[in-house]
Amino acid sequence: METKRARALYNVATELIFLLDLAQEERQLTDEENTLRKMLKLKLLGFAAVERMRWRQRSRRSSGSAFRAAVLTKGGIFPLGCVPTVLTKLASPNKVDYYRNGCLKSANRLGRYHNSLLRQRIKLLRHKYPHAKIIAAEYYRPVLAFLDMPGYFGLNSNTTLLTCCGAGGPPYNYDFNSECGWPGVMACADPSQALQWDGFHLTESAYRAGADGSFFY
Repeated sequence: METKRARALYNVATELIFLLDLAQEERQLTDEENTLRKMLKLKLLGFAAVERMRWRQRSRRSSGSAFRAAVLTKGGIFPLGCVPTVLTKLASPNKVDYYRNGCLKSANRLGRYHNSLLRQRIKLLRHKYPHAKIIAAEYYRPVLAFLDMPGYFGLNSNTTLLTCCGAGGPPYNYDFNSECGWPGVMACADPSQALQWDGFHLTESAYRAGADGSFFY
């Protein structure tokens, strides 16, 4: 019963955080909203640590079982408007086309729409295959969290939209004619503090932070 209650509170908290994240893309949050949002995010990180411990315990108990349920993991997509390649390709001279965090509104809306369809399909699959464990990895919310609180995750707040391995310099350090891996294209001095790796992928440190369990549903 306590586990179900904790899970219900977790779901409410994640939904509230998501709504506040979306609100911040459009306007300045009040001090009360910012305080609530940060408090909830910190609590979710603690909840994720407990869930990881429980998952390991369940895995050890079931490791000797003759029957194992199938496990399927499917990832959503990033907020596309925060990806350097998209920001470079679809750059707009109009400030109204961007959220406060520098991401493109239209591309982010597309990402949210895709992920909403994914959630619906996963619900159907879970109902159809109750013995299978279907895990959906959330990428949209962690990227917003990284942009909002880069210092908390050990990231450089001045480079969140710049590729670490790229060329061209600010604002995105991405050049379609000089991509990561091409001759002469160098990586940044400290990739562990960068969010964006090559314009398409996040850095290892960002993926590691997102894999702590707070962003699975």
